[in-house]
Amino acid sequence: ATSQITTAGLVLGNVTTQCSDTIPEGNVISQSPLPAQLVNKGTAVNLVVSSGPCPINVPNVVGMMEQDARTKIIMSGLTVGTITQEYSDTVAEGKVIRQSPEAGSTVPKETPVNLVVSKGKKRRFIISCGSNNSSDNFSTSDILIFGLVSGWLLIKTRKTMLSRGKA
Repeated sequence: ATSQITTAGLVLGNVTTQCSDTIPEGNVISQSPLPAQLVNKGTAVNLVVSSGPCPINVPNVVGMMEQDARTKIIMSGLTVGTITQEYSDTVAEGKVIRQSPEAGSTVPKETPVNLVVSKGKKRRFIISCGSNNSSDNFSTSDILIFGLVSGWLLIKTRKTMLSRGKA
């Protein structure tokens, strides 16, 4: 574009860049004065050159249901990345706990957004088993901790000393 401007007896004016999802990086988006417009020799021609695709602001999907988050990500011009699940005592099952990249950051079009989705609260059952055979202020008991994890029953035992307060 520069050589065409100088060959026509004109001078290069201001060159600015602007993102474009349709014009490849480095190509002219627009010029002023317009092509074929009659101007005097030595007139400055201003160009707007493409800097490439426009960056996209990552939407905040934390706290949304997974399907709603997926829809919002896709509608923003991004893609859904890896979905992982983890237990949470504070975030309801099926809702997004966190995302990467973070909300508000700018990324190229079609960047994947990874999500961590809540499996809800982890179920735990605690049962105290044992008797008080001790004559002192403490009793020893076995504590059984049951947890259900993906269809598996986990059992842990733990010896504890329980304090018996005297009135």
